[in-house]
Amino acid sequence: MIKAVIFDIDNTLYGFDRANAAGIAAVAEYACRELNISAEDFSALHKKTQERLNERMGKVAATHNRLIRYQNMLEELHLPLSPHVLKMEALFWDTLLEKAELTEGAEELFRTIKRMGLLIGIGTNMTARMQFRKLEKLGLLPYTDFVLKRGGRNGEAGSSFLRILCRKGRLCSRRMSFYRGQLFTRRQRRGSIRHESALVLPGRPRPGQRRPLPDGRRNLQNSEAGAGGGLSRGFAEGIKAMRNDRKSIEERQARILQAVRKRGEVKAEELAQLCGVSLMTVRRDLTALDREHLLARTHGGAVSMEYAHQKLSRDDWVSYCRECISRYAARFLENDETIFINGSRTALDVLKFAGDKRLTVYTNNCAAIGMQLPENVSLRLTGGEVRNHVMVGEYVMRNLLVLQADRTMMGCAAVYDDGEFRYDIPTEIGINELLLSRTRKSVYILADHTKLQKREKKGRAYGSVSYDSPVILITDDHADGEILERLEKNGTKVLIVPTG
Repeated sequence: MIKAVIFDIDNTLYGFDRANAAGIAAVAEYACRELNISAEDFSALHKKTQERLNERMGKVAATHNRLIRYQNMLEELHLPLSPHVLKMEALFWDTLLEKAELTEGAEELFRTIKRMGLLIGIGTNMTARMQFRKLEKLGLLPYTDFVLKRGGRNGEAGSSFLRILCRKGRLCSRRMSFYRGQLFTRRQRRGSIRHESALVLPGRPRPGQRRPLPDGRRNLQNSEAGAGGGLSRGFAEGIKAMRNDRKSIEERQARILQAVRKRGEVKAEELAQLCGVSLMTVRRDLTALDREHLLARTHGGAVSMEYAHQKLSRDDWVSYCRECISRYAARFLENDETIFINGSRTALDVLKFAGDKRLTVYTNNCAAIGMQLPENVSLRLTGGEVRNHVMVGEYVMRNLLVLQADRTMMGCAAVYDDGEFRYDIPTEIGINELLLSRTRKSVYILADHTKLQKREKKGRAYGSVSYDSPVILITDDHADGEILERLEKNGTKVLIVPTG
């Protein structure tokens, strides 16, 4: 069964050659106007600079960095870097993105793959930041689960690339085969394959044996997908082949719905085991079924609609428990302190109970926008790419590196009894670890009793982390006593909030 599809971007999802030529032309025009360099001289210098970078650095992602390229060009001409180098880089990428046009059929193929519950990855040997901008411009970023950046010199990083693929795609390298076709391959003019997109399937063929594709996959391998119309035809064939698996998805979702209706409430881990698929696949299925109002998603699983209606007051009770936790956590805030708060709404609500304490708060939580706070609380946003209501990405990390806080208030999606914490947006993990490392005093993790879970099987869950530094868990008095006992045995300090 296919678990993930990895795409290249350039000359696959859009016509890179045309957009790249437009970007270079725009920079050449700028150089002619502002630096008095003719188009011929610029073209020759541009080629010479790229050759020198390749010779000096090898074939690594940094050689594609236009900022480095234009810096070297200006240094070669003995011209000042400011303000030209930044303007030239911005002009190139803005023009390229403006001219980038999505390949016909690409978005429909992405939607089809997502409806199947498969992961979509992007493979690149260029800097990841620009690939994210391209995906955003093309409208494909919402469908993308991960971006794989291949580094190293002359292909030396192949093994590390495979390890990253296994980790991000939740796959086992010993149970992985690559099936490549022109639809998922970008071939260089010299005929070699520098970087390939691939369908990733479990199973390992015998040495020297090419395992046949599962039914309905041959069109993907054999589709003629060159530039322009050929690529569009290839995507159309891809859509046709992917639809053959729609029946198996519907059967799996029917099985999930039957289990939820029978038991009323089921954990996602149990459903994954029942269906023999990954947690991510189950979560996508639950989201699809929830969208159709066939069940209701919860933290860690789902409930039937009948169960949800019976337990309507339970949601009010959980909200009350979270309010008690926020109120209790506010007592640890002291006057004139700097506080970090992550994307948790429970952690953010601590500020409502700050009283007259003077606080400076840094947060990547968009829910803070428009929130009514006391005048003595100074709220500052980190900025960054918005996912759901949380700001993530390189911009957040860079800003946090120059900050320090006295205390940090964080939330999470789940707390496991072995001391690991799970997050629904995995990219939050790096941000939370950075918050923890930049905190001088204490770090508090706020989680109501519904988020405390027993580890069903050994091994780290996707999107979970065990913090190296000590943290203090604040939960309510309805938490499972056995889970609390295991947490304390694993070194987590627990504070229990009475709810009356």
